[in-house]
Amino acid sequence: MNDFPYSYDAAECGWLDRDGRFYGGPDKHHMLVLEALDVDPIRVEQMGWVKIWHKPEACGRYNTPRTAWSHYGRHRLSADQRNWLLLNGFHVSEFD
Repeated sequence: MNDFPYSYDAAECGWLDRDGRFYGGPDKHHMLVLEALDVDPIRVEQMGWVKIWHKPEACGRYNTPRTAWSHYGRHRLSADQRNWLLLNGFHVSEFD
């Protein structure tokens, strides 16, 4: 996995691009990750990037491995995104 700015193991949240590369950062600092990458948040959402809110194991009473991530835009998950999410314990439905 990519370690810019943080690897998945060290990160609390981040973004997953269409090729299944994870870009992570500290808790609730998604925008810092995009600033470090010099990328516009609206653009990455339009391109189909996945926002990782928190790790599945950090799910609490009101969160589930499905609510740990969100996907915007017109794109369905790419095969690489789907595989990454599943390998890292996130719930993915057949409709995502």
